[in-house]
Amino acid sequence: MTKILQRNLYREVADRIGDLIEHGELAPGERISEKQLCDRFGVSRTRYAKH
Repeated sequence: MTKILQRNLYREVADRIGDLIEHGELAPGERISEKQLCDRFGVSRTRYAKH
């Protein structure tokens, strides 16, 4: 039996950043702080880091 794959939190954050760019809320290449990302998405810095 195969394992159920769980989506990684860092991938979800990356996808949401892409959505923000796509909808014009962020400019491509715009600098944003880690703290802003964490606050906006309700995650801690260590929770979305790729391990």
